[in-house]
Amino acid sequence: MDHRARGHLGLARVRLFDQLDAATAAGPVLVLAPAGFGKTTLLAQYARRHPGPAAAYQADAMEVAHGDTAARLVEAVLAARRTRPEPGGVPGTPDLPAAEAARTWSDARRLVAEARDESSAVLEAMADAALDPGGLLLTLDDIHHLIGTPGEQVVARVLARRPRDVQIVLAARRPPGLPLLRHELAGDGGLVGLDDLRFRRWEVERLLDEVYGEPLPPEETALLARRTGGWPAGLALFHRAIRGRPMADRCRAAGAPLERWPAFRQFFDESVLAGLPADILDLLVRTCVLDVLTPDRCARLTGAPVAAATLDGLIGTYALPMTAHGDSYRYEPPFRAHLAQLLGEQLGPVGLREWHRRSAEVLLDEDAPAEAARSLARAADWPALQLLLAEHGPTVVRPPAADLLELVPEAQRADEPWLIYAEAEHHLNNAQLPEARDRFRAAEAMFASRADVCGEVGVLAARSQLGEVESLLAVSLPPRGLHWTAWLRVAVGPNAVQNTRRVTELTPAEAELIRLVGAIYGGGVPDEITRETHTVGIDARDSAVALLGLRLVRTCLAVARGKASPAALERIADEAEMLGLGWVARLALGARALGRGPYTAVDAYAVAAACRRAGDRWGHLLVTSVGVICEVRDGRLDEERLAALAAEATEMNAESIAAWADAFCALARARRGAPEAAREGQAAIDRAEAARVSGAVVAGMLAVAVADPLRREVLLRAAADRAAEAELPRTTFKFWVATYAAGATANPAPAVQIRCFGGFAMAVSGRPVDLAQVRPRARSALRLLAMHAGRFVHREVLIEALWSDLPPAAATRNLQVTISALRGLLEPDSGRGKAQMLLRSGDAYGIVLPAGSYADTAAFTEAVQRWQQQRRSGSFASEVDAMRAALAAYGGELLPEEGPAEWAVEAREQYRHLATRVARELATAELTQGNVAEAIRAAEQCIALDPHDDEAWQVLLRAYARSATPAKALEARRRYADMLARLGVPEPTQQQLHGGNAAMVPPPPRRRAPRDS
Repeated sequence: MDHRARGHLGLARVRLFDQLDAATAAGPVLVLAPAGFGKTTLLAQYARRHPGPAAAYQADAMEVAHGDTAARLVEAVLAARRTRPEPGGVPGTPDLPAAEAARTWSDARRLVAEARDESSAVLEAMADAALDPGGLLLTLDDIHHLIGTPGEQVVARVLARRPRDVQIVLAARRPPGLPLLRHELAGDGGLVGLDDLRFRRWEVERLLDEVYGEPLPPEETALLARRTGGWPAGLALFHRAIRGRPMADRCRAAGAPLERWPAFRQFFDESVLAGLPADILDLLVRTCVLDVLTPDRCARLTGAPVAAATLDGLIGTYALPMTAHGDSYRYEPPFRAHLAQLLGEQLGPVGLREWHRRSAEVLLDEDAPAEAARSLARAADWPALQLLLAEHGPTVVRPPAADLLELVPEAQRADEPWLIYAEAEHHLNNAQLPEARDRFRAAEAMFASRADVCGEVGVLAARSQLGEVESLLAVSLPPRGLHWTAWLRVAVGPNAVQNTRRVTELTPAEAELIRLVGAIYGGGVPDEITRETHTVGIDARDSAVALLGLRLVRTCLAVARGKASPAALERIADEAEMLGLGWVARLALGARALGRGPYTAVDAYAVAAACRRAGDRWGHLLVTSVGVICEVRDGRLDEERLAALAAEATEMNAESIAAWADAFCALARARRGAPEAAREGQAAIDRAEAARVSGAVVAGMLAVAVADPLRREVLLRAAADRAAEAELPRTTFKFWVATYAAGATANPAPAVQIRCFGGFAMAVSGRPVDLAQVRPRARSALRLLAMHAGRFVHREVLIEALWSDLPPAAATRNLQVTISALRGLLEPDSGRGKAQMLLRSGDAYGIVLPAGSYADTAAFTEAVQRWQQQRRSGSFASEVDAMRAALAAYGGELLPEEGPAEWAVEAREQYRHLATRVARELATAELTQGNVAEAIRAAEQCIALDPHDDEAWQVLLRAYARSATPAKALEARRRYADMLARLGVPEPTQQQLHGGNAAMVPPPPRRRAPRDS
């Protein structure tokens, strides 16, 4: 399969792009990691996003031997300017026709020969390319091949004298030589390392689902992420081993020890350990029993001196999959598992246990009881582990203790109170409160039965934690002495703003966290809180959990305002998982939907479902409320979900959340004309008044206005007065009225029809919009807003897309003039300030879709989200319906009128990629159901979008084989062979095409891996 086939670029990870964007703005960036960590993929993905020419250079031993580094660099820059990738191609590695490629290479050699020196030729070519729109991006891959060669000097001079408007990203398996490393050490750039490149748990979930098309349940996904350490090559090897297998087999494989997978053993034996000196291999195998390696530990364990330079060389010289933190080192989990397998084969079971005991002794001599406990558990020395816990229990079980608990069998944990306590802590950190309470009680009872110091310490620790858990589970809260986590219940309860305004018994960070949560749920609309949070100094009493929680809430506000990327929340989730705080990580991941993309309410609801499966009721409630906030913001009211949220919040005494959900649920019922809507709206008002949630009162008043046409105008004026009294932002109130009450007002907003796929067209009340009446930039602005119809677009996004060449003040004036012109175009009869279609919400603008309206991009997005949601829930028929709806909405290339505009190209590619994936999955589903004609139609649509999609071709061939149309089947096979020939792939044999039967076509080339993999 050619490298341009589907999946070559893998999963796009926004957090890495953000990191590269920030670093390349300051200078060159070095991506440093061993083989298999996705360096080349990241460079290709980053080049794909670059708006200007992207030149890609990859060093290899042959080129280095011939001294062609400078010529190859010039060739890469010339090629980037002379061609851009075709649809489906990989940016940064343009494919030139053979004759053009030969000419480019000849020109590059000539330029190098004519230049004053080699590096000057490269710099001159870069300077010319930097003048192109978007500037030049130069990616240099595998530069470790240049170490100690003249090519290293060429690249060093290029980095030192690089022209302006040139971004440079380098990638290597081991640290480059001093001339190159000097730039990174001097701060003239940045470093993206192994820890950055590893996949986080939620990224593993997306990779398996969106790229590989074979998802796992969340629990198995988390287990796979932990076992592989997020190693990209390990995840690819896992997929290769289980590709095409049913879900049950995939789940079993995810839980199997890595060392049992033949693909892993082969990779490490052939690609990592092959060629290592015998003494280095012996050191690796003998020291794999240590969680953290230091020269002293290794020397005392092996009985031979181990220099710091030796451990440095494991990374610097041999590029082994390890991480360094100061003078300590760690093996990557899959690599360590493989080394442990080799150690077990050398020593045998008894010898292996003795070696683990030896490592425990070394660690105890160093006063590292937590690591020593894990070594004793691996040695299955339970009496020694119990003695260690009796002496160092609190230190050993300090969270996260998941690794220790996983190593100790349940039968052994049942008799040890400190391990029971660790289980309780684990449940508490995952917000599994009833389980935590039961385990803390059991630990307290076991400690109380011991008449020693260990028992006394344990009783005090268990009682302290038990009090926190019971306050979280209590039906009613005591007025004083609450733990800060219990104060979170106050912040979502009745009178939240008043009750959390002055909290004197908490630390500064805890009090600020509680105040913010109370303001969000009890004061106004969450994404419209405009006042900045107070500056809070760190107090010695503040816990790491409270500080992380405060950062989480502040980041949520910044993401909702468009001032931070959802990737900032992912970083918090990553930090929370390292601390063992599963409940914080889930909240952070669910809150990503508060941003304007790429996450939506569907993603929030998926995280909420994970909370429910984990037994985290509060997490489920809060993340579900985030999803509802996003839907309300985007103009959607899901009556069933709102009612369920109100009921759950009521049961948990989260009265502020219940008031919001009740009010919008009443508004949804009023909009559909429910007979008791007016009464339910008034009940929602009464409830919100009692809870003193002013924003919910306004929403309830809108519900009553919609349900009572005779008093509608009076009620809407009253709602407007109450909104002003509550200091609800005017833009928010106008949006609510236009979106949810417009169909019931005296002058309802006109229906809108928008088409963006296959060419732009827009009609208002059946009247086509004549774009000739406005300037070209205004036309582009309308198309951009129409592409996001039903949602709001932040003004910074509009300015960056359309006026990035102007100073900020001039760009803002142009935006305001353009919006005014578009309002006149869309609603010529509306007076100033009375527009109902193109509205402003805070710093964002959007086209509202009244009842009866249609926008193809909105319909496509909604259908894709519905498909993804049904896919997670397992409803196959609903999946197929959603996929059919999505393809029906996708009418061709997005906004072809906008040509190569950066904002349009990026969105166009995203929609095309989604449509390709939907068409491929639909073709497979239709064929599975026996719908041959529909399968052919979907497969042909997929191939039209991506001619190199091998899976779609295979479905098409199988479908034609069943269709009893031999002529069409033969023509399809010929087209497939032609496509392979263009990619340089050998034509399939007759046996491959026919499977021994001229009337048959083979299934996709997916071989099942052996059962033992």
